[in-house]
Amino acid sequence: MPNYYAHLQFGGRVLRCLPEPLARLLEGERTAFDIGCYGPDPLFFYRPVKDNPIRRLGLGMHKEPVRPMAERLLLAVEENRPQARGYAAGFLCHFALDSACHAYIEERSAVGPATHSGMEAEFDRLLMERSGVDPLRETPMPGGEPPVLLLGTIASVYPGLTPDQFRAGLAMFRRVSRLQTLAAGTGLRRAVDAVSRRTAGKPDFRGVVLDRVPQAECAVSNTILDQLLEGAVAPAAAEITGFFRTAAKGGPLSDWFDRDFSGRTHTVPDAASY
Repeated sequence: MPNYYAHLQFGGRVLRCLPEPLARLLEGERTAFDIGCYGPDPLFFYRPVKDNPIRRLGLGMHKEPVRPMAERLLLAVEENRPQARGYAAGFLCHFALDSACHAYIEERSAVGPATHSGMEAEFDRLLMERSGVDPLRETPMPGGEPPVLLLGTIASVYPGLTPDQFRAGLAMFRRVSRLQTLAAGTGLRRAVDAVSRRTAGKPDFRGVVLDRVPQAECAVSNTILDQLLEGAVAPAAAEITGFFRTAAKGGPLSDWFDRDFSGRTHTVPDAASY
């Protein structure tokens, strides 16, 4: 998946492309929207040292079509749950960018030398520097404690999740992101890479901590990811507009929602389990 800053940047671009009344409504729920832009990623950080059902839920969602989740988000919007619109729109932005970029990242990392985590981190570096943010010193994640009512809405769309579990996952997500910034350009980067090399069967985190200078092997991926991000903005805006039209007037969601987070199309069974 692209990293957190790419998702926040993408969400902001999509927001500017939405019809003005909808964009204004979502701006009024910007905290929910920004948290939604992280998608299910905060679940990865719930008690991350050990395997647990919450982490498995987040990981599993990336491998399945988004339709079941979209339908739960749709119901939350229809029932006017607190800040459901903002969270739903942000989540769908996350899905749109992942589904546009994942296949390329997976294919490129399979042949090397650029790693999955390295490409994500370097693309975030590119976007931060373009925005005047120092990626070796700053962690530009919106902070603050999420409102209690928003946490309740978020938990309600994830099977088996409690508000406190999401709060804990989000807090750890922010903490780890900050630690990655503090480690950037130091010897800790090499230590993280070395540990990742020696941990067979676990996710490859090589490159997740930035070096002082951009990695040459990610120059091509930066260019391609930049193009993929830009090309995904208009389709995402159209699908999110359609999602809210469905919430207001009824009808089915489009086939866009039958894809997983790598952009692969699935046939969704009637009784989806996640």
